[in-house]
Amino acid sequence: MRIANLFLALPILLASCGGSSDPAELTKSGEIALGSKDSASAAESFDSALSSIGGDTSHPMFMRAKLGLAEAIAKSDPKKSQGILAELQKALPGKLSAKDFIRVMNQMAESSAEDAITVTAETLKTALASFPAAKVQLDAVGQYLAKKAAAAGNEEGANAMAGLGYTGGD
Repeated sequence: MRIANLFLALPILLASCGGSSDPAELTKSGEIALGSKDSASAAESFDSALSSIGGDTSHPMFMRAKLGLAEAIAKSDPKKSQGILAELQKALPGKLSAKDFIRVMNQMAESSAEDAITVTAETLKTALASFPAAKVQLDAVGQYLAKKAAAAGNEEGANAMAGLGYTGGD
């Protein structure tokens, strides 16, 4: 009887030791890591979820995992994060929101990458074209980026923001 219980518990024990391959669990782990500001662990979890999902854009976790990955890597690799947003827009037209873009752009803006503000400005341009109803919220991001570029003496970033109509002045 005890041996039978052990055999029944064995798959559960093995699964807990090796981690999960369930995209929903991996995505949830990634979201928890993002909430804890652990971008590296978040990216790892989202990447694992996407590996489990494969290329199935209709999978219920695909968008959450892909968007989570974009947010998780936004500080370390804003250009790649921008590419993920573009992929999502193409793969799932009409599914992303201005809030999704804003959340990722806020992380991009905190990057220490030299081209972070320029990349974020390009992403903002896409968001402004895609979500005209959210212009007020997107303008707030634009003003923040322009001020940040001006304060840092980032001429390229300031020029990118000025091209969108934002200046670093008050």
